[in-house]
Amino acid sequence: MPGEWELAMKSEDLLEDLARKTEIPTFPSVVAQLQTALNEDEPSLDEVATLVSEDPGIASRVVKLASSAIYNPMGAQLDSVQVAVMRVGLLQLRDIVTAAAVVSAFDGHADAALTRRVWLHSFTSGIAAGLLASRCKGVPVQTPQSNPYFLAGLMHDIGILIVAPILGDRMQTLLDESIATELPVHELEQEELGFSHADAGAALVTSWGLPDAVIEIARHHHQPERAPESIRGSVEVIHVADWLADRQGYGWGELGGSLCDDAWDRLGVPWDEVDALIEEFDRCAAESARMLASLNVRR
Repeated sequence: MPGEWELAMKSEDLLEDLARKTEIPTFPSVVAQLQTALNEDEPSLDEVATLVSEDPGIASRVVKLASSAIYNPMGAQLDSVQVAVMRVGLLQLRDIVTAAAVVSAFDGHADAALTRRVWLHSFTSGIAAGLLASRCKGVPVQTPQSNPYFLAGLMHDIGILIVAPILGDRMQTLLDESIATELPVHELEQEELGFSHADAGAALVTSWGLPDAVIEIARHHHQPERAPESIRGSVEVIHVADWLADRQGYGWGELGGSLCDDAWDRLGVPWDEVDALIEEFDRCAAESARMLASLNVRR
């Protein structure tokens, strides 16, 4: 298995190749600035709010996301970034700002219908992954402080939005071929391009300077057995959440790939809890759709 240095070099080379084939969205500077501010010993709520407010488009989306039931279950009125920061707290704010910034960065980048589908799947997977992790009874699943499940879920399929413009009309051909051959789309991408959306996503989030766990989840979410042992539990949570979201119609269906039985077994989620999990996924998807509608990303 390649080491971290080899994977980093591979991602850098791939990103250069991707940049020759399609436009690569730049990571909004507000996120990097926010991360720097949050790394201070005692970050100031006022300073953080002022920083986010400097980008009006992202600030508006942050307030809308913070107002969602996921972050604001009591339905308190949030009419400014300052109020939103106080309501959700600094750690959750980072996830909200990142989500708002990434959605903004990909506005108009790929086909609108495909983009909506990717975001619905990713938001649903990220929200539901936290619920799934709470049910895990086998392998201890630790959420690295720098990698909340929501952020990891948001980013795990982002490579699709890079691969799709490169493939153009061929993307639909691959989807049809996947149905006919029962091969997962990521395997057909590998045959067609020499890399998959998982590789492209890992290269992108590496260039954006996101936490290593987010990078490894993007790279290995279809093959969790290849993930480093230190974060395999987190990769398995996203893998199972991804698979369940697909099967419930919030993604790619059978095209998304198969479930790694070892991942399910290691997480220790009883099969008799599947029905309850599915109900939770439906609620997560409904909330994801509302969140995306608030960002003007409609299903």
